[in-house]
Amino acid sequence: MMLGYCSNVHPGSSLDQILQGLERHAVGVHERLGGDAPLPLGLWLGADALDDAGRFGVQRLRDWLGERSLRVFAMNGFPFGDFHQEVVKHDVYRPDWTDDARTHYTLELAELLAGLLDAGESGSVSTVPLGWGAALDEHDVTVCAERLRALCAGLEELEDRTGRCIHVDLEPEPGCAIERLDGLASFFERHLLGGSDEARVRRHLRACIDCCHAAVMYEDFARGLEALDARSIGIGRVQVSNALEVDMHRDPEAGRAALEAFRDPRWLHQVMVRDGDGDRFHEDLEAALAAERGGRWRIHFHVPVHLETLGPLGTTQSQLVEALELLRTRDEPLVWEVETYAWSALPDSIRPDCLADGIAAEVQWTRARLADEETP
Repeated sequence: MMLGYCSNVHPGSSLDQILQGLERHAVGVHERLGGDAPLPLGLWLGADALDDAGRFGVQRLRDWLGERSLRVFAMNGFPFGDFHQEVVKHDVYRPDWTDDARTHYTLELAELLAGLLDAGESGSVSTVPLGWGAALDEHDVTVCAERLRALCAGLEELEDRTGRCIHVDLEPEPGCAIERLDGLASFFERHLLGGSDEARVRRHLRACIDCCHAAVMYEDFARGLEALDARSIGIGRVQVSNALEVDMHRDPEAGRAALEAFRDPRWLHQVMVRDGDGDRFHEDLEAALAAERGGRWRIHFHVPVHLETLGPLGTTQSQLVEALELLRTRDEPLVWEVETYAWSALPDSIRPDCLADGIAAEVQWTRARLADEETP
């Protein structure tokens, strides 16, 4: 079983800053988890840091990681720019898949990942699910599909040259052009499958399942998996993640007061509100707080996966557990990545003094769940 964590939790717009974060935190996570095997790592490099890596050299980077018992098994190719700048919001979805810059960035990540893997291994690069939904029309979606098909040709050439199969995994997210697993299955069916390059597409394009995103969208997880399976769409990566949840029916004033601690100017925190009138989507927590009073809220705010509650607030941990149960018994081998990038935005009362302690606790909790063991 390959289980690691995603380094997008560590800020850095240059490779030097990224390596400092890994030295400071990832090494500590490995020490806390124990064992002789290197710690699997989903590496995030924005476009500037990726350029730095090209100058640094892949073998030198591989040696640096190996000396610290770190092993890269995947790349997070979703955030293109500085994911920890003062305000990110919609910029995290730019450039989208209508832009050549997204194709170039993704291929460069794949090239680097191939150099970090051993011969015969495969690796995952996650990516934005086309782009922000309101910014793309049907023509744009068709353009995105054309670029993704061209990407597959480049990934096939990379595999022929290096012996490493790199697949790019689209990650449905609330508010994006693809929000749910069944929507991803539909996109594949309408735009990617059925041509002469179908085998290439199936090999090099897959699904990245983010459990937080699925929970926020109230996705019927079993049906989402069935939609993928019905079209034989592979699962390239599972991101183990947890969302905020609050039932405003019980005590709306207390719920709203508790959410004040989670106001965050950096990232979008999409909200889905469910009540007797149905579901209502808000692209950020600020908008939901201004418009809503009651209902059950699920909020795209990545919180530690091992926490069932956060003071008076709940989490979607029970949905996460159900998803892990469905996924861990599948026949196909899966890779798992804990992705809680918002530790720095959490209230002080929740944040541990040492980030490595928190990440290690998440990985330990996930290990136990995937092994079907009792957790503390």
